Amino acid sequence: MVEFNIDSAKDNKALRMQYLQDELEKVKKVKVVILGSLAGADSLIRR
Repeated sequence: MVEFNIDSAKDNKALRMQYLQDELEKVKKVKVVILGSLAGADSLIRR
């Protein structure tokens, strides 16, 4: 997310939307990893 640039393609709506969709996919992947880690940690705590 450090590379996130909200002003990317400021004058090109289609390119800007593609950029935001790509960033959303990155965030979704991070979410899956975090939730998986939390579930793994939770299963260790409940033993």
